[in-house]
Amino acid sequence: FYVDYTGEHGKIVSLDDLGGSYCFYNNLCPEAKNAFYGIDNREDGRVNLNNIMKLLEWRNRFPIINDIQQRLGQSWYLPAIEELEMLMLVRSEVNVTLKRYGKEIGKRGDHLYWSSTEYNAKNKNGYYCVLGVDLEDGKTYRVPKSSYGLARAITTF
Repeated sequence: FYVDYTGEHGKIVSLDDLGGSYCFYNNLCPEAKNAFYGIDNREDGRVNLNNIMKLLEWRNRFPIINDIQQRLGQSWYLPAIEELEMLMLVRSEVNVTLKRYGKEIGKRGDHLYWSSTEYNAKNKNGYYCVLGVDLEDGKTYRVPKSSYGLARAITTF
Protein backbone atom coordinates (compact mmCIF):
# COMPACT_ATOMS: atom_id res chain seq x y z
CA PHE A 1 0.00 0.00 0.00
CA TYR A 2 3.05 2.24 0.18
CA VAL A 3 6.32 2.39 -1.76
CA ASP A 4 8.99 5.01 -1.05
CA TYR A 5 10.59 7.26 -3.67
CA THR A 6 13.36 4.71 -4.43
CA GLY A 7 10.86 2.00 -5.24
CA GLU A 8 12.88 -0.37 -3.06
CA HIS A 9 11.13 -0.03 0.31
CA GLY A 10 7.54 0.10 1.39
CA LYS A 11 4.70 -1.38 3.39
CA ILE A 12 2.43 -4.35 2.67
CA VAL A 13 -0.98 -4.93 4.22
CA SER A 14 -2.16 -8.36 5.37
CA LEU A 15 -4.97 -10.09 3.50
CA ASP A 16 -6.89 -10.78 6.70
CA ASP A 17 -8.67 -8.80 9.38
CA LEU A 18 -8.16 -10.08 12.89
CA GLY A 19 -10.65 -9.15 15.59
CA GLY A 20 -10.37 -8.71 19.32
CA SER A 21 -9.30 -6.48 22.17
CA TYR A 22 -6.10 -4.47 22.16
CA CYS A 23 -5.53 -5.25 25.82
CA PHE A 24 -7.49 -7.61 28.07
CA TYR A 25 -9.05 -6.34 31.24
CA ASN A 26 -9.26 -9.49 33.34
CA ASN A 27 -7.37 -11.34 36.04
CA LEU A 28 -4.37 -11.78 33.69
CA CYS A 29 -4.11 -8.04 33.19
CA PRO A 30 -6.22 -6.25 35.81
CA GLU A 31 -4.43 -2.93 35.28
CA ALA A 32 -5.23 -2.73 31.55
CA LYS A 33 -7.83 -0.01 31.77
CA ASN A 34 -5.79 2.03 34.24
CA ALA A 35 -2.34 1.64 32.71
CA PHE A 36 -0.42 3.65 30.19
CA TYR A 37 2.45 1.51 28.91
CA GLY A 38 4.25 4.17 26.88
CA ILE A 39 3.39 2.47 23.58
CA ASP A 40 2.89 5.82 21.90
CA ASN A 41 4.94 6.04 18.72
CA ARG A 42 2.65 7.62 16.12
CA GLU A 43 4.75 6.81 13.03
CA ASP A 44 6.14 3.30 13.37
CA GLY A 45 4.17 0.32 14.68
CA ARG A 46 7.35 -1.75 14.70
CA VAL A 47 8.70 0.53 17.46
CA ASN A 48 5.46 0.00 19.41
CA LEU A 49 5.67 -3.77 18.92
CA ASN A 50 9.26 -3.83 20.21
CA ASN A 51 8.21 -1.88 23.30
CA ILE A 52 5.23 -4.17 23.92
CA MET A 53 7.43 -7.25 23.67
CA LYS A 54 9.60 -5.90 26.51
CA LEU A 55 6.65 -6.05 28.92
CA LEU A 56 6.14 -8.97 31.27
CA GLU A 57 3.33 -11.28 30.11
CA TRP A 58 2.83 -9.24 26.93
CA ARG A 59 1.16 -12.16 25.13
CA ASN A 60 -1.58 -12.22 27.78
CA ARG A 61 -1.86 -8.44 28.00
CA PHE A 62 -2.08 -7.69 24.27
CA PRO A 63 -4.18 -10.41 22.62
CA ILE A 64 -4.57 -8.78 19.20
CA ILE A 65 -0.81 -8.28 18.92
CA ASN A 66 -0.15 -11.83 20.07
CA ASP A 67 -2.66 -13.04 17.47
CA ILE A 68 -0.80 -11.17 14.71
CA GLN A 69 2.51 -12.65 15.82
CA GLN A 70 1.11 -16.20 16.05
CA ARG A 71 -0.81 -16.18 12.77
CA LEU A 72 1.37 -14.06 10.50
CA GLY A 73 4.86 -14.19 11.97
CA GLN A 74 7.29 -11.86 13.63
CA SER A 75 7.75 -9.48 10.70
CA TRP A 76 4.08 -8.40 10.89
CA TYR A 77 2.82 -5.77 13.32
CA LEU A 78 -0.14 -3.60 14.24
CA PRO A 79 0.33 -0.25 12.49
CA ALA A 80 0.97 2.96 14.41
CA ILE A 81 -1.77 5.56 14.00
CA GLU A 82 -0.08 7.41 11.12
CA GLU A 83 0.51 4.14 9.25
CA LEU A 84 -3.15 3.19 9.77
CA GLU A 85 -4.33 6.62 8.60
CA MET A 86 -2.11 6.29 5.51
CA LEU A 87 -3.66 2.89 4.77
CA MET A 88 -7.17 4.27 5.20
CA LEU A 89 -6.42 7.08 2.72
CA VAL A 90 -5.65 4.52 0.00
CA ARG A 91 -8.21 1.95 1.17
CA SER A 92 -10.24 2.11 -2.06
CA GLU A 93 -7.19 1.38 -4.21
CA VAL A 94 -5.98 -1.37 -1.86
CA ASN A 95 -9.46 -2.93 -1.82
CA VAL A 96 -9.37 -3.32 -5.62
CA THR A 97 -6.60 -5.89 -5.14
CA LEU A 98 -7.95 -7.36 -1.90
CA LYS A 99 -11.37 -7.89 -3.49
CA ARG A 100 -9.87 -10.54 -5.80
CA TYR A 101 -9.29 -12.60 -2.65
CA GLY A 102 -12.54 -11.64 -0.89
CA LYS A 103 -10.47 -9.79 1.73
CA GLU A 104 -11.50 -6.12 1.46
CA ILE A 105 -10.79 -3.80 4.35
CA GLY A 106 -14.07 -3.27 6.16
CA LYS A 107 -15.84 -6.23 4.54
CA ARG A 108 -16.91 -7.76 7.87
CA GLY A 109 -19.14 -4.80 8.66
CA ASP A 110 -17.18 -3.82 11.75
CA HIS A 111 -15.88 -0.30 11.58
CA LEU A 112 -13.14 0.26 14.14
CA TYR A 113 -9.55 -0.61 13.26
CA TRP A 114 -6.91 -0.62 16.00
CA SER A 115 -3.61 1.17 15.80
CA SER A 116 -0.78 0.24 18.15
CA THR A 117 -0.55 3.82 19.46
CA GLU A 118 -1.70 4.46 23.01
CA TYR A 119 -3.20 7.80 23.99
CA ASN A 120 -1.51 9.26 27.05
CA ALA A 121 -4.57 10.61 28.85
CA LYS A 122 -7.61 9.00 30.44
CA ASN A 123 -11.02 9.27 28.81
CA LYS A 124 -14.12 10.54 30.63
CA ASN A 125 -14.61 7.11 32.24
CA GLY A 126 -11.07 7.08 33.61
CA TYR A 127 -9.62 4.57 31.13
CA TYR A 128 -6.45 4.85 29.11
CA CYS A 129 -7.14 4.36 25.42
CA VAL A 130 -5.63 3.34 22.13
CA LEU A 131 -6.09 5.30 18.93
CA GLY A 132 -8.23 3.68 16.25
CA VAL A 133 -9.79 4.68 12.93
CA ASP A 134 -13.49 4.28 12.20
CA LEU A 135 -14.22 3.28 8.59
CA GLU A 136 -17.64 4.90 8.63
CA ASP A 137 -16.36 8.45 8.99
CA GLY A 138 -12.58 8.03 8.58
CA LYS A 139 -11.91 9.78 11.88
CA THR A 140 -9.43 8.83 14.56
CA TYR A 141 -10.87 7.99 17.99
CA ARG A 142 -9.58 7.22 21.48
CA VAL A 143 -10.97 3.79 22.28
CA PRO A 144 -10.78 1.87 25.58
CA LYS A 145 -8.23 -0.93 25.26
CA SER A 146 -10.66 -3.69 26.21
CA SER A 147 -13.17 -2.74 23.47
CA TYR A 148 -13.61 -4.93 20.41
CA GLY A 149 -11.94 -3.82 17.18
CA LEU A 150 -10.29 -5.10 14.05
CA ALA A 151 -6.63 -5.24 13.17
CA ARG A 152 -5.08 -5.21 9.73
CA ALA A 153 -1.42 -6.04 10.20
CA ILE A 154 1.33 -4.62 8.03
CA THR A 155 4.94 -5.46 7.29
CA THR A 156 7.78 -3.71 5.51
CA PHE A 157 10.05 -4.58 2.61
